[in-house]
Amino acid sequence: SDEPEGRRSVGGAAVASVSGTEAIDLGPLRRAPSLREWLAYPRVAGVPWYGGFLAVSAGAVLAVGASIAAGAVLHTLVGPAAPWFIGVLPAIWAVIAIVGFVGWLVGASHRIRLARFALANGFAFADRLEGNRRPGLGFPGHLRNIERGVIAGEHAGTPFQLGRNQSVARRDAERVDIRKPFAFIQLQLPTEVPHLVLKNRRSRVLPLAGLGLGNTSRVSLEGNFDTTFTLLCPAGYERDALYILTPNLMAALLDTASDAEVEFVDDRATLYFGPRTALWKPETMAGVFSVIEQLGARLQRQTARYEDDRAAASATAVALGGRRILGGDGASGLTIAWFAVMIGISAAVMGFSFFVAPMLGG
Repeated sequence: SDEPEGRRSVGGAAVASVSGTEAIDLGPLRRAPSLREWLAYPRVAGVPWYGGFLAVSAGAVLAVGASIAAGAVLHTLVGPAAPWFIGVLPAIWAVIAIVGFVGWLVGASHRIRLARFALANGFAFADRLEGNRRPGLGFPGHLRNIERGVIAGEHAGTPFQLGRNQSVARRDAERVDIRKPFAFIQLQLPTEVPHLVLKNRRSRVLPLAGLGLGNTSRVSLEGNFDTTFTLLCPAGYERDALYILTPNLMAALLDTASDAEVEFVDDRATLYFGPRTALWKPETMAGVFSVIEQLGARLQRQTARYEDDRAAASATAVALGGRRILGGDGASGLTIAWFAVMIGISAAVMGFSFFVAPMLGG
């Protein structure tokens, strides 16, 4: 690795630097994209060059539309809007367009660095993936899961994928559901295991909805790991969960990714990190590969020997009762907060309309 020995960070937690037999070249993440790379990236990544411009333009139009709607509401409530309000609309449009364009440039710059890093280290890269149907609570099936800057490959004997996910409502959705974006590392396991969820008491990423219902069982971890993680598993699989999540494995997890939430489902182990995780930074990527290197080997050894005796009469490695924690889809905390804000705004508008506006002659 180009990084010196020391501590690294994934989303804010201290992790050990990459120091295994397979060196990772972090140099490509340090250099800003050149003009040649900017021009070549849309063709190499298979993305249209005009996509970002269209998104920025649509955002600006929506902003102006919202401003016009606000002016109409003011006109209805308190009479004609101030002349300056109409004059400021072009300025609002310009500011939104500039901010959106700069945001698009920054995001594209990060993905160019990630693509360059993947190429230098022999990994596959995708600018955008949709409809991947990954198993897990972080990738709900009723939403569109859009992944950006996805890197896939194998390191220290462990196949992995990493990237950033944003779940948004489908076009034909009948309800509003808002989810925070997150970064993820997904590790391939040698066999299927029961559905296990390690909720992090210090860093919430996965939605809480439904996890305390259905067939969910809360398990007390050995040692003092309960101060950081809450272990959930299907009822009846408590001993299986402790067999997989040994104190040694939990110690490695706490040392390398104490800010992550972890989910085991089917033959995957997924680590979820917060939205501010900067995968394009060398120090963060060094931490990511420390997680893959240190946890991957332990997970491979520990899960390779796992067998579910309940599945003897079925064609699956894990019996039906252990494949998923049941508990309903529910709504995320962000969705609930959004509805609370909307209700508060509606109440304020109604209060203004019925009590304040009459006193102003509206």
